[in-house]
Amino acid sequence: MRTTQATRNPVLSGLALALLVVGLAEAATVGWLVARDGAAALSSTIASPVLLWPVWVGVILTVLSPTIHQPVRYVVALGALVAASFRAGLQMLVLGEAPPVADPAVLLLQTASPVAGSAILAVWAIVDALRRRPVVRVPLPAPSRLPQPIGAVPVPRRFPSSPTTPVTRGVRHGAPAAAPDPVWKRVGSPWPRAVEDDPDGTLLRPPRRKTRL
Repeated sequence: MRTTQATRNPVLSGLALALLVVGLAEAATVGWLVARDGAAALSSTIASPVLLWPVWVGVILTVLSPTIHQPVRYVVALGALVAASFRAGLQMLVLGEAPPVADPAVLLLQTASPVAGSAILAVWAIVDALRRRPVVRVPLPAPSRLPQPIGAVPVPRRFPSSPTTPVTRGVRHGAPAAAPDPVWKRVGSPWPRAVEDDPDGTLLRPPRRKTRL
């Protein structure tokens, strides 16, 4: 779990920076001696596993402590990378000035062990600094309504909006009601249909007699 800014420990952060400064000062001193006397004269010092030990102690303290300030982690990681590169350069100078060794395995052990250890610690510090960097959360955009599609029409209601409002198709609320269109219907007549032979009813016809059963 990542710690917040309120739980940072300035004492440990200052101690890590102090160890880094001491280690880089030692590297500067060794570089000055190599430039004056040569790398072959300091081969034992360069091959020592405790060379630049303050830098590596600062790296271990920074990685294992969750209360170190994030800028301090970046500085320690950069310092560890510089120290590892300086250590590898010193080993190359020793190999260039030293006499040839009969056994190449001995030369490989003398060269690879210090360089590999320094490189591992430097990579560890860099990975830890990148892993603990704060994540910037982008705010989500506010929700917006979808645009109404073209040609969308409201669906007419089948039921009134209130119990006191009648349903009238084609009439909006607040508008005067239009008169309905006249509809012609065919209805029957209560009068008997005229006879085609006597449409005016002028001919005399015998009365109908009711038959008795």
